[in-house]
Amino acid sequence: MNKLEPETAQLILKGDREVNEKGEVIAEIISLGKAIPVAYEIDLGNQQKLIKDDPVLKKIPALLKIKAEFKDNVLYYKEKPIKINSVIDFITAKYKLEALYPSVAGAIAASETGDKIKDTLMPLEQKISLLNQEIGILKERIRMIESSQGEIKQKQKQK
Repeated sequence: MNKLEPETAQLILKGDREVNEKGEVIAEIISLGKAIPVAYEIDLGNQQKLIKDDPVLKKIPALLKIKAEFKDNVLYYKEKPIKINSVIDFITAKYKLEALYPSVAGAIAASETGDKIKDTLMPLEQKISLLNQEIGILKERIRMIESSQGEIKQKQKQK
């Protein structure tokens, strides 16, 4: 969600929905990041660029769940094809805005969300991997304990 006035940005909440004329939910915000300034890249020439934040306008990384229609190998939302970097209109009772469909489905550019997300996700992935290894070890120990308990019961029955 890009180029938002601060007043509009404050209205946006996870769970906000767009409904059609039949009252059916056709889009819903399922994940919402923090509002950050819109950044403009200015070409200074000689392969030098300046990135300048807008003092007023905000953008909010968000994940929308939409009710899309698939026809002729193309996805459509509200009769408009969904293409890379296309704009999706999202209209609620509180506000109307445009959401940008990113170049990778569901991806949010790291430059837009900052390195905080990357710095958070990488250690989480490592921790998950370690936890999965530990779970595997624990399962093996449980299997060994159950096996030895079975052997003990067998020996007790033989006595």
